Amino acid sequence: PSPVQPAYPLRTERLNLRPVTMGDLDAIHAYRSNPTVALYLPHEPHSREDTVAMLAKMTEQSALDEPGQWLDLAVELDGVVVGEVVLKWDADDQERGEIGFAFHPSVKGTGVATEAATAVLRLAFEQFGWHRVIGICSILNLRSSALMERIGMRREAVFRDAEWFKGRWITVSHYAMLQYEWRARYGDAVPR
Repeated sequence: PSPVQPAYPLRTERLNLRPVTMGDLDAIHAYRSNPTVALYLPHEPHSREDTVAMLAKMTEQSALDEPGQWLDLAVELDGVVVGEVVLKWDADDQERGEIGFAFHPSVKGTGVATEAATAVLRLAFEQFGWHRVIGICSILNLRSSALMERIGMRREAVFRDAEWFKGRWITVSHYAMLQYEWRARYGDAVPR
C-alpha cells in the first residue's frame, strides 16, 4: 500500500515543509544555480530554464503513490523557501526509502538542515512506516556526511570509484538508519 500522506505543511519549531510548487521558482533557482550547491548535485548549476523544467517534473507528484517515486518538500523559514528535502520510495522494497537534500548557503550553520532532515526522517519512519532509510553522498561532500551523522544515520560503507559522476569516478559513502534506531534516538523528543 502507498504510504499514508500527511497533512501539509509539516511543522517544526522554525520550519514548514510542503510539496514544492511552481511558485517556488525564484527561491529554488537561487540555490540550484549556485556552483557551490550544484557541486554535489546530479546536475551542473541550473539555468533558469533548467529550474523551470525540474520544477515542472517535481510538481507532477506531491505524494508517494508508487514505489520508485520521489517526494520533494520545500523547506520554508519565515515564509521563504531555503531548501528542499526529498524522500525516494524504494522501487524494490516498499519498506525502504532514501533521503536527499539541498539548501541555500545562507542557512549554513543555522541548524535548518538538521531540523528539516530530522522532520523528514520522522515522516519516513512514523507516518510512512518504513523500516530503513538510506542516504548516499560523495566522500568529499563533508557537509552532507556531517548532516547525516548529526541526525543519527550511521555510515555503513564507503565504495571507492563506485559512480560515474560529472565526467569522473567518485567514491561514495552510504549512510542508513533503521526504524528501531529512530525510536531509540528520538522517541517523542522531536517536536511534531
